Amino acid sequence: MTDPVTGLPLAGFWRRAGGYLIDGVLVFAISLGVRLLLGRAAGFLDSLISVAYWVAFIGARGATPGMRAVGARVVRAEDGRVPTWADAVIRWLGMALCAVTLGVGYLWVAWDGRKQGLHDHIARTLVVMDA
Repeated sequence: MTDPVTGLPLAGFWRRAGGYLIDGVLVFAISLGVRLLLGRAAGFLDSLISVAYWVAFIGARGATPGMRAVGARVVRAEDGRVPTWADAVIRWLGMALCAVTLGVGYLWVAWDGRKQGLHDHIARTLVVMDA
């Protein structure tokens, strides 16, 4: 399926879920390593690591390692360009909101016409197939 605005092929629910799973494992491994090094003092760092991971990769490259592994990337919905750092922060805040809704915001991708989750709508982003 191609996005009518950007002309880019959209990444579907299962591809996105696969990328998210890979990223989740990577964030967990990084957090576990920090916990092993710092012990109980690492509690706050777990959250900081998660935020930094998602924002840094989306803001700098438009894709996390998990997204790259499944051939997907994030673009701005209005013009298909790489998201700005502000877009990346807003998208992460939207992801936090998706978590609060027990994942319903992520499931939105399955039935949305442009394959956008709640976080994508909030940040005005799309996940497309990487060329």
